[in-house]
Amino acid sequence: MSKPNITWQRNVDAALFWFRFGFKVIPLIPGSKLPAVKWDPWLQGLSPDSIAQYWTRHPWHEVGFIVGDDVIVFDADAPESVAALVTIEKAFNIAPTLVIKTQRGEHHYFRRAPGTFAKTDSHGTEDHPERLDVKATRSMVVLPPSTGKLVLVAGAGNAGELTEIGQAFIDAVFLHNGRPLPRPSVPIVRSAGEPKTGTIRLLRVILSHLDADCGYSDWTAVGMAAHNETGGSDDGYALYDAWSSTGKKYDGPKKSAAKWLSFRSDCEGGYTLATLFWMASKVGVTVEMILAEAEPFDMLEADDGAA
Repeated sequence: MSKPNITWQRNVDAALFWFRFGFKVIPLIPGSKLPAVKWDPWLQGLSPDSIAQYWTRHPWHEVGFIVGDDVIVFDADAPESVAALVTIEKAFNIAPTLVIKTQRGEHHYFRRAPGTFAKTDSHGTEDHPERLDVKATRSMVVLPPSTGKLVLVAGAGNAGELTEIGQAFIDAVFLHNGRPLPRPSVPIVRSAGEPKTGTIRLLRVILSHLDADCGYSDWTAVGMAAHNETGGSDDGYALYDAWSSTGKKYDGPKKSAAKWLSFRSDCEGGYTLATLFWMASKVGVTVEMILAEAEPFDMLEADDGAA
């Protein structure tokens, strides 16, 4: 594909271009990733007129957009992650029709197929240069001609013409990153009158199938999921500590208690039962097996197309 020749004399022209492309544009403080306005009130009144009026008053403000449910952006911040993304694309025999060059790497834009599920994820480039950041629903992405952003590939006339990817491609990225597959939390119907007991029983069954001598990141993920599902309760910690104590690496309750107290249950995109089900599936234990063992639980049907 030939090198695109897309330039703008003014930021307002770029904002209008990307709005017509199909992106929910938002003004940014120059040289930063900080929105200059509050997201939701701005998006509610978004129109060519509101864009023109705003950038007429603030012509130096740069341009970003808020990712919706139909678009996903993979952010490669190092040569290793760019190469990894290209390898995944070749494996699926697809190529992005919009690529943005950044100061450290590339942004590859895709259209999500209906019914796919994804979530925002990020990684430290210094520790994991091969991993890909994922920008999904309600993420903010910086657009050209903002600082350090240039159009590298422009083969789509609008967002609807972006290359479409399905769940298998999204899953491949998460597997490459060493993350659980992105899925909605698994809703559970608990026995009447025993919500806490029921949750603890279900967690106990799942943890009985997991090795406490797993790596540090998995040990932490188990704790975060248990903390989320029990609201950080004492019963939840007792279960986490008891499971941890079955491993040869166990250093005593002081370490597990300190880790437990570092968790929060109100973080968006946090670890949940879905995480633990995924971890169990890696050792051959299915959701159905766990629920049968933890009766009288029933799993509700996931929303159509959410998986």
